[in-house]
Amino acid sequence: MHAIVAENGRLTYRQVSRPGCGPAELLLHVRAAGVQPRHEWPAHPPAAGLPVPGLDVAGVVVAVGAAVNQFRVGDAVCALTDPVRRGGFAEYAVVPARAAALIPAGLSFLEAAALPVAGLTAWRGLFDCAGLQAGQRILIHGAAGGVGCLAVQLALWQGAEVFGTTTTPHLSYVASLGTLLTIDSAHQRFEAVVPDVDVVFDAAGGEWLNRSYAVLRPGGMLVSVVEEPDPAQLLGRQQRGVYCRPQADGIALTRLLQLAAAGSICVKVGTTFPLAQAADALREAAKPHALGKVLLTVS
Repeated sequence: MHAIVAENGRLTYRQVSRPGCGPAELLLHVRAAGVQPRHEWPAHPPAAGLPVPGLDVAGVVVAVGAAVNQFRVGDAVCALTDPVRRGGFAEYAVVPARAAALIPAGLSFLEAAALPVAGLTAWRGLFDCAGLQAGQRILIHGAAGGVGCLAVQLALWQGAEVFGTTTTPHLSYVASLGTLLTIDSAHQRFEAVVPDVDVVFDAAGGEWLNRSYAVLRPGGMLVSVVEEPDPAQLLGRQQRGVYCRPQADGIALTRLLQLAAAGSICVKVGTTFPLAQAADALREAAKPHALGKVLLTVS
């Protein structure tokens, strides 16, 4: 099979051996793979094989592990690959069965591949970490990004009052999602216009995170998907905070796919590239104001 191999800081499109499927795993014929703007390289290569990047995948099941009974050969699924082994930038990829979910009718492989990392990050941050409830106020930084735009839509679906920050080119897009107020982060200080909020969801980091303590009420929760909140700031203001990363969760991923299929959330597909052009895709995903998920298509 063909795959993208990460070696010596470079990505190479080359022939590699097809991976084997463990007892609690699925082997997918990959049809689409999501591209992260950072953290795409495998932390460690598999024990036997080459380091293949890729966390988001969607494809068709071609082999099922002996301990798996919820999926069959021929199922269309998407999944988060193993965070250490990864392997999504390939014609075939192995995924843990517990991290996979069936793709509902009406959703494309591209739309499904855009959901695992971004969707699970937003879901875990909002509901598992922050415990967001209907009627609460939430400020979302980076509201036009892959994680941020899903966080906006999920928060609105939950019944929260949503304030969003974004850059000038994306103001109309974020406003169209239904935010109560959309703030141009280049020309407006959110502290001047946002009332005290119950939750801050930070998908921007840096100064946006550092300025957020001022608008978070005592007892409120700051969830950052970019960096650790400052414990001293939180303690001094009687606030809580957490750095949130996605986790394999087939149940949550199933719910996200159902919401997307029902039109409750919209998955924004950005630029697509063939598998062989993965290096170009990574450069596109790293651009500061990219809108929509950058994806690889696999024949």
